[in-house]
Amino acid sequence: MKAFNLNKILTLAVLVLIVNTAWSIEPIVKVTGNKKFVVTLANVPENAQLTLKDLDGVELYTETILKSESKFEKLYNMENLPDGKYQISLDGKFKTVAFPITVKSEKIDLNSMQKNEVHKPIFTDIDNKVLLVKKNHDKTPVHITVYNNFDDVLFEETLKDKSEVKQIYNFSALQGKFKILFENESNTYIHSLLIK
Repeated sequence: MKAFNLNKILTLAVLVLIVNTAWSIEPIVKVTGNKKFVVTLANVPENAQLTLKDLDGVELYTETILKSESKFEKLYNMENLPDGKYQISLDGKFKTVAFPITVKSEKIDLNSMQKNEVHKPIFTDIDNKVLLVKKNHDKTPVHITVYNNFDDVLFEETLKDKSEVKQIYNFSALQGKFKILFENESNTYIHSLLIK
């Protein structure tokens, strides 16, 4: 299996452009009053998920924001929550953005400067090839493994010191079910495909 096919550089460049512009308008979270905040999305990603969790990771609230909404804006009330630290996260197809929020007394504090942004790998299947693109701003090592239907390792590599991962995996000479496992320090992503 060839990990990089020079004939597909143009397709990869277009995919990188799409990834760089997708959800380029950031979610805005603003405190509006006593234990209330507003979430605004000017560019709604496909089926985004809004979640409120406590520090133990327990989901207290979840909502799916449909792509059909060109702009999303909603007021949330945290009056019934006890004092403590929470996290509001917006999870889209390309990335997850999480904001820490603290409830104390009769108000909430939001420090948008402490938001955590995680870019997800983008897998695109084209002509029995898989294009993989992932932003990796902190240049942490990523490990990519390709498995067949029997969980045999067909290919694996570890990439280091890359601010952006751009790979093409060619399955043209193969048939069957395959999966690509993308792992970094904090997350694991799986992409499955069927080649006939």
